[in-house]
Amino acid sequence: MNARWIKRLISTIAIVSLTSSCEMYRLEELRNTTPQSTPFQIELSQMYRDFATDLEKEYDWENSWHFADKGLMLAYGKDMPPEDPNSWNIPEDILPEMEKARAMLMTVLTPDIMHDSPTRAAEAQFYFDCWVDKQGGWQQDRIDFCRDNLMQTLEGLLLQMQGEEAAAEPLPPEPKPVHKKPKPKPLPKVVKEEAPQAVAKPAEVIKPAPVMKEAHMDTISYVVFFESANAQIAESGNNVISEVIASLKNVSNYEIVLHAGPIDGAAADLPEQRVTAVKKRLTESGVPERVIKTEPTPGIALNRRIDIFLNE
Repeated sequence: MNARWIKRLISTIAIVSLTSSCEMYRLEELRNTTPQSTPFQIELSQMYRDFATDLEKEYDWENSWHFADKGLMLAYGKDMPPEDPNSWNIPEDILPEMEKARAMLMTVLTPDIMHDSPTRAAEAQFYFDCWVDKQGGWQQDRIDFCRDNLMQTLEGLLLQMQGEEAAAEPLPPEPKPVHKKPKPKPLPKVVKEEAPQAVAKPAEVIKPAPVMKEAHMDTISYVVFFESANAQIAESGNNVISEVIASLKNVSNYEIVLHAGPIDGAAADLPEQRVTAVKKRLTESGVPERVIKTEPTPGIALNRRIDIFLNE
């Protein structure tokens, strides 16, 4: 081994060590930082801190530094979005499932949910990022753990959101009591003499008309949320519409159905205004108006939302 190669090797090791020390300082800084942020940001920051520590023990330096950085930003009060699967080396057969899960995650991460349930909201984002990180490895048990916990947490948050929105809706007036009349007593039967029966002609056999089968269509549902008491689309709602528009790039035959339930009182015209806002956003992005339909939702709908059903 010549002296020049040895010097080059020593220089390389020194540079790597210096870089690692700087990056490891971020994790150490996170461990010793007192968060000055919201409960949601504090919870998520601590989850990223522990995750970065585990990655460090596995010698996964790059991802450890990445999540330490996210944890630091959260501790300092800056929001950090969930990971974008398209920025990672995700297999093509898994990517659509991840993109759909991320859209659902962005739907539930509303200010109300992050305020009322900071721990569950933080768990939802953490488990998604954990799923993205582990998908590039070989540890299937950890991939399943992160994905399954994500889906379970998302389901709970969606039910919580629906419960909160339903509670905000005005209740319908109670129906007036209906006094039922007593049933009349049956009249005594009169026995009549049976007349001779005529010979019945054989019934004409009518062949049923052929039934046209409908073409098979896959339906994907989305939920668009609005700001409270107006027709302004919320940030999470705009993200969902963007997901819908992106999914139509390579689709030629589809139909979009917008569902909006009735609202009683002074805001009775609000559902129609919200449908118009979603329809305008879709058409401005190139969706033909002829494929967009509006159907009412029977009963009282959840407040602050429009349901989109995409039939492909």
